[in-house]
Amino acid sequence: MQLSKRVDLEEELYIFQRADIKNTDRWYCSFKLKGVKRINKALGVMSEEKAAKEARRELQFAEEQIRDYGVHAVLGRNTIIDAFNFFKNNGENYVSHWRYGQITRDWKNHWISFFGRKTVIDKRLQKRMGQYVEWRRKKGSAAPSTLKVEIVSAKQLLKIAREAGGIGSDVGNLTIEVKKKSLQQNSSKTTTFTDQEVGEIEAHFDREANELKGMLKRGELSHAARSAKRRLHLLERLRFFVAIMFATGTRVNEARQIRHCDLQEDFQILRVRRSKTRKGTNRNAFVENEIWDIKKAYGRYMNYCKTKKTNSLVFAEEEGKIEEQEPKVLTNVGHSFQKFLRRNQMLSGGERGRYKRNFYSTRHYFITKKLREDSPLAAVAKSVGTSIKMIDETYYDGGKLITIETMTRKKSAKKRARKHGSLELVE
Repeated sequence: MQLSKRVDLEEELYIFQRADIKNTDRWYCSFKLKGVKRINKALGVMSEEKAAKEARRELQFAEEQIRDYGVHAVLGRNTIIDAFNFFKNNGENYVSHWRYGQITRDWKNHWISFFGRKTVIDKRLQKRMGQYVEWRRKKGSAAPSTLKVEIVSAKQLLKIAREAGGIGSDVGNLTIEVKKKSLQQNSSKTTTFTDQEVGEIEAHFDREANELKGMLKRGELSHAARSAKRRLHLLERLRFFVAIMFATGTRVNEARQIRHCDLQEDFQILRVRRSKTRKGTNRNAFVENEIWDIKKAYGRYMNYCKTKKTNSLVFAEEEGKIEEQEPKVLTNVGHSFQKFLRRNQMLSGGERGRYKRNFYSTRHYFITKKLREDSPLAAVAKSVGTSIKMIDETYYDGGKLITIETMTRKKSAKKRARKHGSLELVE
């Protein structure tokens, strides 16, 4: 870099202009602090007197940063890695330990590799943020909820690093350039179960329950036998939760909020309370006992359950500890179902085993089964708490009923064909 004009202000501070810049009014400053490498700073287009004033102000700000943060002070060319290093060293002073770990993990896994370590923190981040969603989807097919959490992590880290550490300029709202449509997934990544697989699931539950009952009956002294009663309670709770999901097509949050009084005595109707998602509605859901005998599953669960038949949550661990246990119970049940499917080699579905099963697969099964039986579309939509339009767009193609797995494969095939310019070959 060649200097066209240099004016010394103090011992280690001077202002200058660059020979490769045509605008002769654009000034820069350079200063050196003890223990820190020389820093060059762009001041902008201004007069020489104002440039000298701004240079002294920059030097004063740098001295304050060194005094407040010592070795952690970030000066000069502020980059993404500078902000991350500041947050890694100081972030626990501003957020909780859990949030600190989550933000640090998101940046290590995704953000630094996407933005690059040398990217300068400025408003150009907004434009790059619009590309992040597509990049993240191609890399790991992330769900919309995951992407939203990661974007919040990015905003929170940059905000703390900028305000507390004086790193970079204002990045504004990072979500401005993020298109909401890009956060939405048009097709599900889960696949439904078949009728045969639902029967196999019941058989696997029976087999595991009989093994645990045998351990209790023999009274073995092993650690596994001593905890068999607790494990049997968790297994029966999982069985009833899965049965509710299969037989009613409810959402996970809705099933979690079921109370004992919501189940009618004949187990034909289930009162569903509005879930904690924006899609939940208060309604009466039909119980398809031909899929799973809800009355039998409920009775087996109550034999090992510590809750009483009162107006309390069915899936609460203990009476009187309902509210604080709701999230934990839901998480435990969800993980248990994943482990159950993996243990019995049913976690993946489809020809290539690409589509993972989860609780949403049970909702797909209920809806497709009712539609195969030519049940009224309006009745099915009302029972599962969705719209006729949603069912028509998701489960029908050209008037023909399709499964979630088939629909996803067909869209992927069209996308590949369009990429290679051979769309006419796809049926």
